[in-house]
Amino acid sequence: MRPLSRIEKQWLEECILNYKNYDREINLRKLELLEKRENLTPEIQRQAGITNHNEQDMVKLLDDPYIQQQERFKKAVTETAEALPSEPAHLMHLRFKERPYEDTWEVFTEDLYCSKHKIYKMRDEILQCYAKHINYLR
Repeated sequence: MRPLSRIEKQWLEECILNYKNYDREINLRKLELLEKRENLTPEIQRQAGITNHNEQDMVKLLDDPYIQQQERFKKAVTETAEALPSEPAHLMHLRFKERPYEDTWEVFTEDLYCSKHKIYKMRDEILQCYAKHINYLR
């Protein structure tokens, strides 16, 4: 498997850090899609052949690429945490859930009693695993 570039690592970290916001973003997108239909007058809806709102709304929500992407990214975070060995999984929990405000990975050396090199190696393992789960790497 090819190594990730610095820019790819930053992007993947941002995707994982955004985990808490995925539900909000998905719900906002759903509201946005449903609001577009509500702005149509009944006459325009009839002319467009819109009769079964619930079914069409569900199809619209299920087929939306943005919603699908956000759900895939969210699901990949939990799948990654489950797929990792215990030490990298613990580091992932520390970095992304307990202390997401930390700027560097180096602050976790004392928590896990290991070197910077090992921390960055585990970071790369976390990001590689996440990239596989979102189908960024094959």
